[in-house]
Amino acid sequence: MQAAEFVQTVQNRQGVVISAPEEIAFYEKWITKEELIQSARMYGKSPYGEHLMRVAVIIPGLSEPPVRTLRATIPENESHIFR
Repeated sequence: MQAAEFVQTVQNRQGVVISAPEEIAFYEKWITKEELIQSARMYGKSPYGEHLMRVAVIIPGLSEPPVRTLRATIPENESHIFR
């Protein structure tokens, strides 16, 4: 339960989605942009669906995902969760 609360806190504070399987699949080239858009539409206007749609249209005309590196930033007062 603590991990779920930590993820929710980070997502809310930083405005990012952590571990969106469809986003990861897109960046790893396991699914196409069209498949990502189809997944986004399944979630409708939920925050998750809107996030997936933003990922899909981040660079108009892009048929392949950009190379990307993700680093996690753990606030000092919450790092105890990982010890």
